[in-house]
Amino acid sequence: MASDRESPERHLRRYSAGILVPAFAFCLVILAACSSSLQVTSQWNTEDVIIDGRNVDWQSCPLYPHGTLASVGMKNDRDYLYVCLVTSNRSTQMQMLLLGFTVWFDPQGGKERSFGVRFPIGGLPPGRRIPTRIDPEELLRISQLAQRELEILGPGKDQRQRFRDMELRGLDARLGFANGVLTYELKVALHRTADSPFGIGTEPLQALNVGFETGEPAAEGRGQPPTSGRAAATSPRGGRGGRSTSSEPSATGGPAGDFEPLKFWASVQLAAGVAPATK
Repeated sequence: MASDRESPERHLRRYSAGILVPAFAFCLVILAACSSSLQVTSQWNTEDVIIDGRNVDWQSCPLYPHGTLASVGMKNDRDYLYVCLVTSNRSTQMQMLLLGFTVWFDPQGGKERSFGVRFPIGGLPPGRRIPTRIDPEELLRISQLAQRELEILGPGKDQRQRFRDMELRGLDARLGFANGVLTYELKVALHRTADSPFGIGTEPLQALNVGFETGEPAAEGRGQPPTSGRAAATSPRGGRGGRSTSSEPSATGGPAGDFEPLKFWASVQLAAGVAPATK
């Protein structure tokens, strides 16, 4: 009789474990997904960082991965913050180049988009689609063309200033594409001065938040008539039948949402050190 009384108890324990363990694991996944901030420790810079779209100056600096989409590393001295982002994810590369890429800075440690650098600017026309495949040589060509200009966003609401040929004091950005890897480098002043009017406005040893996000595509087919037979064939309405016959995904990845946007914040602890001021 004792064994009969214990059997339901063991059954209940097994049943509870069968529910609680998967539920606990599911909660961990949800919590990890909801945590969009990456913890990054900046490394004190003792050498000149050449902003050329190559990762040569980042061999000894740790790169912090954001999932499988990209990895980020940072350095700083008394005057500048240096940012490096690398990605071998082809869809992320195409979104950065075709839709644009913005790095935001919040010296208060929040997620306020009051000052940002948009580079490359991108500019996929309304109705155009991100191709499902692209030749590496074409990707290299696009990355080289994207070097020509950048935008400063803020500090005022909807305020933006565009500059050509990177003629900005205290700020520089470059892209590089080699061996299937897209490398993004940015140099931005920590302080706003007469020589560096576009600075973050933070203090040494202070933690700041840095946001990264790809651009968003313009709405497709919004009053945009097709310009060619091919455009008509790939129109979202699909011609007379009102249904699309194209298997090519839209700029957001099509119905299946194949293109995952790059959008996250990093909490950055600036490094301390003693170094001469950057000229």
